Amino acid sequence: MVSLEFYERYKSIEKLKKLLKFYSFQKENRFIFAGDFMPTKEKIFNAAQKLFMSYGFRSVSMDDIAKELSVSKKTLYIEFKDKNQLVEAVVVEELNRIDKLVDGILESDVNPIQQLFNISKAMIETRKQENPNILYDLKKYHPSVFTLLIVHRDNRSYKMVLKNLINGKNHGFYRADLDEETIAHIYINTCFELYNPKEFTVGEKSIEEIFKNHLTYHIHGIISEKGLKEFNKITW
Repeated sequence: MVSLEFYERYKSIEKLKKLLKFYSFQKENRFIFAGDFMPTKEKIFNAAQKLFMSYGFRSVSMDDIAKELSVSKKTLYIEFKDKNQLVEAVVVEELNRIDKLVDGILESDVNPIQQLFNISKAMIETRKQENPNILYDLKKYHPSVFTLLIVHRDNRSYKMVLKNLINGKNHGFYRADLDEETIAHIYINTCFELYNPKEFTVGEKSIEEIFKNHLTYHIHGIISEKGLKEFNKITW
């Protein structure tokens, strides 16, 4: 039986009907508001993001996320219709975070070569925090989300790299005969492969070594004499 105090507080029958949709537990003849302990969409997202980045997308189930939050799996499906939608939300948020970070670097008051170094250092830190199999997992188990990555790479990422190349070329840091559009496509595709250790293997080399060698390879292919002087000043 629901307490009299409850009814006195909500005398409107229509209002009561609406409110009862948000009440799901009864203890000692009193209803407990589910919102007091039901995780919000943000909490579910944060828990999933933490687990996905640590263990990969394949290894983490909806049961694992529910256990992390100490709730039933049904609770997760109130906010996300399935695991794929949750994976997509995490990936899109990560892409937005990286885009904002890179945009800030490209707008910073440093030369284009230093910008590339700063972006590479930021990507190294990002890569360290991610499970090495996330790209493989997306490609094999969440192809629709993997497609989003490809679209992002060929559009947003491409435009970022192109902006740096045009800026460097206009200011004399990169070669005047540079085909910036072709180079931009080559660079973003090779960057993409650095995130897929199952297809891009380099033995026991660290993430730092891989990214440093990749950037050095890229820089030496586009740099001018003026740019080389700046390149030699930069240290990791």
